[in-house]
Amino acid sequence: MAVITGTLTGEFNGVGESDHVFISNTVFNVSLSGFGDATIVCERSFDAGVTWFEVRTWTRNRAFEGNGVETEKGVLYRLRCTQYVTGPIKYRIGTTTAKLSLS
Repeated sequence: MAVITGTLTGEFNGVGESDHVFISNTVFNVSLSGFGDATIVCERSFDAGVTWFEVRTWTRNRAFEGNGVETEKGVLYRLRCTQYVTGPIKYRIGTTTAKLSLS
């Protein structure tokens, strides 16, 4: 899998996983559209992709738009389609221009 810096976009047409994107100390956005009958899992890794932790799961037949906050540096995120019946499901994970101040 490729590691992206910035915005990750793509489409699921079956079971599989997206490329990985670095999210560091910022607010980020997750968008799912064209949602068919599938299960999509958002996961993150603190060890360069060796171990993945589930953040959220979507199983509805509707679009999703939402924000998350990552307070650590250099965390990898990916989306994984674990069950697929119909689609395609388009996805986007992107960061905002605002950075968090944790002082």
